[in-house]
Amino acid sequence: MDRIFLRYLSSISAPGVRALLLVLLLTACLLAPVDAQDTSIDDSGPASLGSRDFPADIPFEDWKFEGRVATYVQELIVQSGGAGLGLGLIFSIAMLFHMFCWGMCCNCCRCCCFKQDEIRECACSEKQNRKYLLILACLITLSSIGGVVSIFFNTSTTFESIETSLTDVQLSVQDAENFICAGFVPTQLRAGSELSDLRTSAGGNVQLMARCDNGSVGAFMWQIDVRINNTFDFGLSIIDGTDQVLVLLNTTRDDLRNATDEYQRNLNLYNNLTTATLTAEDQTNTLRSKGKYQDQVPNVDYDQISTEELSEATSALTVANRAIVEYDQIRSDVSRTIKVDLQQNVGDELRRQRVNIITEISRIEVQLIDTVEDLVDAETTLEDNKEEVSQRESWAEPIVALIFAIGMICVIIMLVGYLIKRKWVITMGGYIIFSIFIWLCLALGLVLVFSMITYDSCGCEGDFTADGCKTTKTLFETNTDYSINIGETRVNLSSTITSLLLCPSRTNSTTNYVYSPDSNFIDILGVRQVFNMTSRVQSPINRLRSASDELVKTSEIDLAIQLLDQARGLSYVEVSDLRNFNENGSIVLGNLTTLNVTLTELRDNESDPRWENLYYTTVPISSEARTNNTEALTSLQSSYFAVLASETLLDSTIPAQQRQTNMSTERAIGNLREIDELLLSTRNDSRRIIDELESLVRFILEINRFTPCAFVGSFYSSVIITTYCETTYKAFDSISPGAITCLASMLLAFFLLTGMRDCVDFHNEELEEENDPELRIKDVKDGKDELGHSPAAREAPMVIAGASTQLNEVELVPKPPPVAEMEQEPYPDDDFEKDPPPPGAPPPDYGHEEMGPQAVYGSRDAVQDIVEAEPEYRDDDPM
Repeated sequence: MDRIFLRYLSSISAPGVRALLLVLLLTACLLAPVDAQDTSIDDSGPASLGSRDFPADIPFEDWKFEGRVATYVQELIVQSGGAGLGLGLIFSIAMLFHMFCWGMCCNCCRCCCFKQDEIRECACSEKQNRKYLLILACLITLSSIGGVVSIFFNTSTTFESIETSLTDVQLSVQDAENFICAGFVPTQLRAGSELSDLRTSAGGNVQLMARCDNGSVGAFMWQIDVRINNTFDFGLSIIDGTDQVLVLLNTTRDDLRNATDEYQRNLNLYNNLTTATLTAEDQTNTLRSKGKYQDQVPNVDYDQISTEELSEATSALTVANRAIVEYDQIRSDVSRTIKVDLQQNVGDELRRQRVNIITEISRIEVQLIDTVEDLVDAETTLEDNKEEVSQRESWAEPIVALIFAIGMICVIIMLVGYLIKRKWVITMGGYIIFSIFIWLCLALGLVLVFSMITYDSCGCEGDFTADGCKTTKTLFETNTDYSINIGETRVNLSSTITSLLLCPSRTNSTTNYVYSPDSNFIDILGVRQVFNMTSRVQSPINRLRSASDELVKTSEIDLAIQLLDQARGLSYVEVSDLRNFNENGSIVLGNLTTLNVTLTELRDNESDPRWENLYYTTVPISSEARTNNTEALTSLQSSYFAVLASETLLDSTIPAQQRQTNMSTERAIGNLREIDELLLSTRNDSRRIIDELESLVRFILEINRFTPCAFVGSFYSSVIITTYCETTYKAFDSISPGAITCLASMLLAFFLLTGMRDCVDFHNEELEEENDPELRIKDVKDGKDELGHSPAAREAPMVIAGASTQLNEVELVPKPPPVAEMEQEPYPDDDFEKDPPPPGAPPPDYGHEEMGPQAVYGSRDAVQDIVEAEPEYRDDDPM
């Protein structure tokens, strides 16, 4: 096919037509759609031509038509041909002049070489050359059709890329939802539930976080909530449990007081017995030594408690009181530590910090759930947009191709007008092309502008990767100079946006996240400190450490126990050394009996001679003496009774009293040991509370292991780089060649077919000449030959159409000699016979099939024979 076309091209004798066809061929090669052979576009598209300085380091909000922004806009306008309007205006002006020069308004507008007579003399307008113009017009028409087809298929690809991009964005949004709280919450929100209703039904935002699936940040936040409650509940339960220490402290204090009181009672018994015994002995000794009481007052040797024994009993009481003093100090210190330091200070601080931590975590949780709601709304919007694009795709997909197809149809109309030889059809198509050309140029210009902006804003330079598109990263860095709230902390994104956009995906074989500092939000944003609750728990930790140190009372308790043991030992030794009070009591009781008998007898008989033997005696015995003796004996009797009572009470009380004392002392000692154990346990529990609080802080800080940011990097790579920078750019860039081809074909077809309107006139004139012989005679009189050629036209070479073989050149003599002379002259043919033909012989056949390269000189009849040898043209002949 290429060889045939080149043969036709080489056979064209008109230099202008040949040059025009070569220009068209080169244009078609340069502007042919790239995707016709290769679907990959790097830096070879129209948008990559020229140099433009995209102001990526200027925030969009600061863009004003000045400085670098104005320069970039000017570069866009210049390199897009004034957004297509500039080029359209220039070509429209050229088309307007072309219409004037070729007489589309009226023939009076023609001038110089554009006059029809001048065109008639042009070789390209000759009948046998018009078919090449027709071939050229057909090729231009086919080129415009190819451009429209290219636009159609590339526009279809554009809509597919839009749907793909919307799907990718939707998937990225779902990834963000699953990252925050996968499962129940987004599912219910997509189903139409209100977030407030979900919170109410769940019992609050914290409980709603419990519905998040494992692996999401929400699930980890719920674990934090549970860990916070468990930790503080544990600490408060231990602090509240110190009440049993206070109860035991009070019980032990009562036991110690009881033991001390028993020591005091024992000592009182000992003292009473000693006093009664000494009194009885003194009275007995006095009476017996000064009177005659020996018979009436028996002498009794009373057993007494020794001074040493009394001293030991006194020491036991003293030691017991000292133990109480030591214990009271322990009790005071421990009670203050438990009530004030632990229960009041630490307990209240734990409750306060628990509320503070839960408030901070809850604030972040509310932000997360609210973000899920926003993402679901965005997902719904994307789904609506996707459905809208899908609904509009059927009619919007071919709209760009249809716009340019208007020009293609006009080119076809002009071509059909030429084929049917109707000038008004060609003229109508030309006027339509003229009227719409500038608007089609605007459409092309807009496509070029969008393509250039996409190319410049990405800056990929053929490397469509996250690292390769440097301008896009600069755009994000420049236009993300704002802060976001994470809890109560504001974080600026501009310094970290690049790391987020390039966030890698790090997972193991089970698709679980493998931690690394460059692949999670917390470390990249540098907000790990937001989740550091050390300052919140440090105050109760310090108070717990101080209080736990105050609970160490082992040495003081051991001293109190030693004192109690000592007091118990002293009391036991004193009791074991006492005499047998039962025997002493019998003796005293016998003495009292004898004394009572004597007193009774004396009272009854005042003249009893025994009165004379008493201490108080007079002669004769007086009443006063009797009274004094009676009182002395009665006092002695009372002393005997006192001794007897003390001995009886001591004998009956001391064993039980000693057992009670021992029990109280032992119980107090046991309580002291239990108190020591409880204090040590409380101290250990306090340290466990400290460990739990510190563990809680460490657990919350592990949030960076549950915040992978790979979906952001995936979004940037798939949506921004692949969809926007690559697919969108390629879509616009692939539309441009087809649009340029279509417009170039329209322009060439306009210039060519408007000029070929004259060929229609020539064709019609030729038909009239063939059908009217007088017109042929008129042509001869006008100096034209039978072909209708003027003298100037006869000088040009010509190929006779319809011949079986091509004639090289046929020269028509400008001024042929008279017919008579031509008939008398012999034919100057070297190969002709020298002798004339015999009379009556038929004339030689000088048909054009046997004409050689030599010139032919003939008469009018000879020329007429040649003309008649041409095949007859029909009205339906396209030439």
